[in-house]
Amino acid sequence: SVGKSTVTRALNEISDNEYEFITAYTTRPPRPGENDKISVSDEEFDGLEQAGKFIQVNNLYGARYAPPLADVQGSISNGKIPVLDFPLHKVCELERPEYDLVDIYVFPPTVNAWMDKLNSLGRNNSTERLEAGLQELRGLGRAYESHPDIHYSIVNKHKREYEGAREIVSFIEEIRRT
Repeated sequence: SVGKSTVTRALNEISDNEYEFITAYTTRPPRPGENDKISVSDEEFDGLEQAGKFIQVNNLYGARYAPPLADVQGSISNGKIPVLDFPLHKVCELERPEYDLVDIYVFPPTVNAWMDKLNSLGRNNSTERLEAGLQELRGLGRAYESHPDIHYSIVNKHKREYEGAREIVSFIEEIRRT
């Protein structure tokens, strides 16, 4: 709820669709208008997990989420940069020998803006969700403070997602040059 999908769209607009958002599987029902998750039953999720189809499984707010390994590998094979939405405290679990991982964290402009966004989306109905989000933000402190699991971070300011996207593109280009 910090505008990750908005930043991803802006990334693609300024980079000729070089970035590909990886749609995660989840065991929770889809929200109205949601198209960035694939909702499946617990049994189907279990089967996919047992077959090794996921990079990693995340349990969050009473549901399970997992990015599909084949989609990440396909994105890389097609010359694109896969973009995943995964909680910071578990991002190290996404490491695999097949690819290099660059962790970019998108911060909300303020905690109040983040809470307003949750409220506007009807997602502020869980104390567990609020506490988890606040704990993560508290643990990170200021946006540009050093954190071992973040290679780069941006603050997604309202109506300024293209600025953040340009910063990310510049950072990725710098990595490619080195």
